[in-house]
Amino acid sequence: FVSNPDNALWQQCWRDRNIEFHQKTTNQLLIRYWHSLNLVPGSRIFVPLCGKSLDLLWLAQQGCEVIGVELSPIAVRAFFRENGLSPTRRQVGRLTEWSSGPIRIFCGDIFALTAADLGPISAVYDRAALTALPETVRVTYVAHLHALIPETCPIFLLTAEDPEEGDA
Repeated sequence: FVSNPDNALWQQCWRDRNIEFHQKTTNQLLIRYWHSLNLVPGSRIFVPLCGKSLDLLWLAQQGCEVIGVELSPIAVRAFFRENGLSPTRRQVGRLTEWSSGPIRIFCGDIFALTAADLGPISAVYDRAALTALPETVRVTYVAHLHALIPETCPIFLLTAEDPEEGDA
């Protein structure tokens, strides 16, 4: 089990409501390109570092079973409350699983999540989870993601480029 050294900083962002990264609408690139994956109804979608993203609701509305993982209990609680959902909770290893209908969110460190906890996955939707992590953790994240999902599992990856980086 490897922990992200920035976990405390992430938790503090949610406590301070310093969440300018949170999108107040469904991601337009998700809406535009998701169907190109040609997934069947009932497909199980994994959303790492999901926060309280409205993308989870949109994926569920497409007939998917959605499984997120989020470190901050503030974000998880807010997702269910703000969307009028009454989740059930249960302990799964080091994580707490919150679920309501086709949406489940594991609350805790993604590196504590196992393939057995997650179950079979049809696709991954990573909206900037990779880029949200510090560079020193990204290789570990990618290796962990590959341990969680089948080798042939498609990954729908959205990243962000920081114009301040680059020519340094």
